[in-house]
Amino acid sequence: MGGVIEGEIGAVFLPVSNIEKSAEWYRELLGIKEKGEVLFGHIYSVPGTKLVLDSRIYPKRSTGTAPLFHFNTKDIEKAYEQCRGTADGN
Repeated sequence: MGGVIEGEIGAVFLPVSNIEKSAEWYRELLGIKEKGEVLFGHIYSVPGTKLVLDSRIYPKRSTGTAPLFHFNTKDIEKAYEQCRGTADGN
């Protein structure tokens, strides 16, 4: 189709209930040392990713039963255990 829309995802917005706690959880999960900052009191762009956490859209936007995004891994079982073993990411 062409035009001004690029053929890639710019960002994925994820509704979270607690922006500070969620930002810390995702940084720890992904091994990101850069802290970044919460913008406008409700938005946090996870450094080095296209993941944007937003507490203003929580719970206005329902996550439903379909995934919003996935993390790549070579070992899904270990990745699942890593996610379950860390603090709550919501």
